[in-house]
Amino acid sequence: MGLPGWRVCPRHLVPDLLPLVLVQVTTSFGYILLDVAAFSFIGLGVRPPDAEWGLMVANGASGILAGRPEQALYAGLVIVVFVIACNPLGGALSRRLLGDDR
Repeated sequence: MGLPGWRVCPRHLVPDLLPLVLVQVTTSFGYILLDVAAFSFIGLGVRPPDAEWGLMVANGASGILAGRPEQALYAGLVIVVFVIACNPLGGALSRRLLGDDR
């Protein structure tokens, strides 16, 4: 029909790619959060007084030996639960939007 590419892409390409991108973002979000927390834990992330889960684990690490593991334990558990929860969410989105049987 002679339409330019900027008119064809939003109508035909974006609706087909949007479900794939949403599933990939949802599945990868947990791993990205884990990487950010690891960087903050080793001191390459945000600086105090900003709140970040990896920084909370790092600040609570000294309390583990003193018999007060609550800060590191709770922050670590939240990280683990969040990362584990992102995978089933990505799988459910994949089944719902793409019709995958994985």
